[in-house]
Amino acid sequence: MTVLYSVIAIGGLVGNVLTCLVIARNRSMRTSTNYYLVNLAAADILTLTLALPIEVYQFWEQYPWLWGDAACRVRAMVPETMAHVSVLTILAVSGERYVAITNPVYARTTHTLARTAWVVPVIWLVSLLAAAPWGYYQQVNLLPYPNQPLKFIPESAWCAIPFMGRDTGFSWLMWMSSVGAFILPMTVLVTLYCRIGMVLAIDPPTRTPTAGDGAMHTRKLGIRMLVAVVVAFFLCWAPFHAQRLMFAIVTSSNTWTKALLHANAKLYFFTGACYYLNSAINPILYSVMSVRFRNALRRSLCGGRDWARRQHHNRSNTVVRTRELSTASTRRLQEVSNRNGFGVHYGFEKMDMEV
Repeated sequence: MTVLYSVIAIGGLVGNVLTCLVIARNRSMRTSTNYYLVNLAAADILTLTLALPIEVYQFWEQYPWLWGDAACRVRAMVPETMAHVSVLTILAVSGERYVAITNPVYARTTHTLARTAWVVPVIWLVSLLAAAPWGYYQQVNLLPYPNQPLKFIPESAWCAIPFMGRDTGFSWLMWMSSVGAFILPMTVLVTLYCRIGMVLAIDPPTRTPTAGDGAMHTRKLGIRMLVAVVVAFFLCWAPFHAQRLMFAIVTSSNTWTKALLHANAKLYFFTGACYYLNSAINPILYSVMSVRFRNALRRSLCGGRDWARRQHHNRSNTVVRTRELSTASTRRLQEVSNRNGFGVHYGFEKMDMEV
């Protein structure tokens, strides 16, 4: 698990940092949609740098918890805050794309960078408030000495929700988290993208007569990338929330057995890997699904404007060389035909000089 988590952390950090770098260094990429993707990348970076290392540490040293009760409560709030930021960001960018497709005239007047600049802080504030109850319920727990129930063993301190006691009032929080941060958002996202698919199935000129086929094709590619992000979100988070709901149900009914505890421990490792994998997979989807993002990444890594200037210079030279070759070939063939007395012009096949 340590090796797996390390690979996820390194790959995710590199990918998300490059995502932010690409959008920052390429002016053409500074759109409201891409700013939401930067916000998503920032949440993923914080997840991989703050939440994941502590979890790896607890694989090796779960007892005792050394950093006190306040750090324990913050540890519970950080991943929940980042999770809500990711969910709300995906909802925001999907809603923006929905409006852009169904009502492009209205979208041009409302989907501005200034609007995105105040939506992003609202996302973080709402996420922090939604994660606050987790800081209330999670605490440092201690086991009592066998014959002294009022005296606790310091070495047994661990940071978690005390699920083995009689108080199961926290189970509502797990239900609210799974419904509010996964089930309800996925229902909204599926509805939005089904509606977008229906609109895009209509003849594009009748829908956006000023956009043209090229603009509509670009929009379709952007929608496909966002759909891939949503599908990855579902596949990575569905096991996590399924295990969380199982935990809440068994705890509420007070039916924990050794078999269930063993199964919950195994699921904890698997769902944790899926949870953190979601923070590393989005940059891969951008590179695979978006040609524009790949080109911007090349410009950022290969010298920015100098790279673009070299590419343009190479393309210009290619066109010139091809034209010169074509003209020379035509002249040569015409000279041969005239020397042989034939009054015809031989056709030739243009050579592609581009690599």
